[in-house]
Amino acid sequence: MKLCGFDAGIDQPLFLIAGPCTAESLELCIEVAGRLKEKVGVTVGPVVVNQLYPPRFVTGPSARALADLPEPRLDGPHATDEDGADEGLRVLAPILVRARIAMRRRALNDHYLAKLASALPLPQAQLPYLFSAEFAAPQVDDLSRRLEAQLLALSA
Repeated sequence: MKLCGFDAGIDQPLFLIAGPCTAESLELCIEVAGRLKEKVGVTVGPVVVNQLYPPRFVTGPSARALADLPEPRLDGPHATDEDGADEGLRVLAPILVRARIAMRRRALNDHYLAKLASALPLPQAQLPYLFSAEFAAPQVDDLSRRLEAQLLALSA
């Protein structure tokens, strides 16, 4: 049968889905893929990696501005220097903290994507982290469309 343009069946490669919600660890995904091939003779197909942070603040003016700003102080009642010279930084502090968290999370994503690609040289379909309060039919549809488009591109 066809699944997103791929032949699917007992004699076809499997899809390995890896991510915090479905896999215990990156190492376990790599081990399972290796054992499937070694012990059962099953070739693993494209790897689907879920919940990736968007690559914000990686390059361009936003990245340079974020790099140039000092780390905000979040301790104390004012979180500024005693003379109040950093009032603007105090106001920006929550935004800077969240931006740096997103930047660091994406760097961590990139680290593990490279590690996965090195240990398991298979095509990857990458799905984003959905910044949504709920996970319902519209979010499932969104991810399904994204996954289908990437799998079709891999089969082309």
